[in-house]
Amino acid sequence: MAYEFFLDALHTLPLHSKNMFGVTAYYLEDYLLFALNTNKKYPNDIGIWVATPLETQEELTKLLDEWRYLQRIPTKKYVLLPAESDTFEADARTITELILNRSTLIGTLPKKKSSQRKSD
Repeated sequence: MAYEFFLDALHTLPLHSKNMFGVTAYYLEDYLLFALNTNKKYPNDIGIWVATPLETQEELTKLLDEWRYLQRIPTKKYVLLPAESDTFEADARTITELILNRSTLIGTLPKKKSSQRKSD
C-alpha cells in the first residue's frame, strides 16, 4: 500500500476514501483532508496532496521543509509533499500530527454538487 506509514499513523480516525482525478482522496466526515498519488502518468505530482484552505496555507507551509503546488491541476487548494523529497516522511509526520489534532490548517469542505441543472 502506498504511503502505508502515513495511513497507519491515522488509523484511529474514521477516514473514508474516494477515487478522484486518478488519485485516492481521504475524508474525515465531509472534509477532504488529503489525497495520495502514486500515478506514474503524472510523475511531478507523486506524493501526498494536502487539502488546505487558501487562508491558512502560509501558516501551514511554514511547518513543512519541502512542498510545492500541483503541476497537473492548476489549483492552489492543495499543497504537495513530493514523494522524492528528502524530507517527505518528516513532513508527512507533521501533517499526521496536525490531522490527529484536528488542526484547521488542513481540510476543505468540498462544494456540494447541484442535482438540478441551471437553465439558460
